[in-house]
Amino acid sequence: MSEDLLFSIWSPVRKSSKHGLKTCQAIAAYQATSSRGWPKVFYQFLRAVAGKQMSSPLIFLIEVLNCLAKRHCRFVLIVRLKMRIIKSILISISTFCILSNLAPPGWSQAAVDNSIYEELLKRYVKNGVVDYRGFKKEEGKLDEYLKVLENTKVSELVRNEQFAFYVNAYNAWTIKLILSAYPGIESIKDLGNIFKSPWGKKIVRLNGRVLTLDDIEHGILRVQFKDPRVHFAINCASKSCPPLLSEPYRGSTLNRQLDDATRSFINDPKSNYLKDSRLYVSRIFEWYSEDFNDDVIGFFLKYAEGDFKKELEAKKDQLKIVYLDYDWSLNGA
Repeated sequence: MSEDLLFSIWSPVRKSSKHGLKTCQAIAAYQATSSRGWPKVFYQFLRAVAGKQMSSPLIFLIEVLNCLAKRHCRFVLIVRLKMRIIKSILISISTFCILSNLAPPGWSQAAVDNSIYEELLKRYVKNGVVDYRGFKKEEGKLDEYLKVLENTKVSELVRNEQFAFYVNAYNAWTIKLILSAYPGIESIKDLGNIFKSPWGKKIVRLNGRVLTLDDIEHGILRVQFKDPRVHFAINCASKSCPPLLSEPYRGSTLNRQLDDATRSFINDPKSNYLKDSRLYVSRIFEWYSEDFNDDVIGFFLKYAEGDFKKELEAKKDQLKIVYLDYDWSLNGA
């Protein structure tokens, strides 16, 4: 049976306000056209409509079971489903949802348009060095992207998309903050004073509110997502900070991007290195030690590579942690 025919069966289901009955009728119509087994047919039906706009799988499941439970539904009277068939349906739906991560491309799933930001990053960020002069020339485009972020309904994003959204928002607004004083600036700290740090300024417009960079980092990213790798994704526009990626973070590739950023920073000898029985590390590990479970060496062993990891393993029981000075000078030209 073709996808077009299947969708023609599904269309009235989506448009009807009586979803339960219409869903049942749609499945009944499909079953009537096929001599194959019911559970397999039902699963194929789900697969066929997955590429179309649907409500969530859980809502759809509720509608189906609702329909099957109503005695006035002709389909139930004809088929007289047994428990084993219902179990097969549930297993099919569960498998389908798991394989689709509960949000297949065809179902309603919001995503952020990072195309403007991606273009700017590729053009003006090279190996972590930021061309603020170039960003300044195209500040209007950056403002367009910030407007995209401002108008995004974060609650409609899945968890990884939310994580990526807030990382991108933090980094993009940090660039905007630097541009507010560029070129007469040597450090992001120049933008603060004795009463308020630059991270405490209310400049970030998101979700109908005006937030600070501190709000995003400490009130959202660290609290809601509890992932220490975030410290290697957000960028504070300083030389000692983990470098800014030349691409946006995305929900679909978030785990790989976070791993890559963390591994790159951990294995960068300019940021962390081993000498004799002393492990010299970034101040980040001191400031946020609780995010690393107060186990800096354990975290390093997880992400270190090559000879660096071998040395760490050989000396881990006698290592002393030394925190390096932090260079707050601007991470670009």
